[in-house]
Amino acid sequence: MLCFLRVYLCISLGFFNTKTSYEDLELV
Repeated sequence: MLCFLRVYLCISLGFFNTKTSYEDLELV
């Protein structure tokens, strides 16, 4: 269960970082 939660958190952070980068590109 802990492993699954850790993987889910990693994916969520990765998606959030990608979204932030995309928004930064859109701003420029």
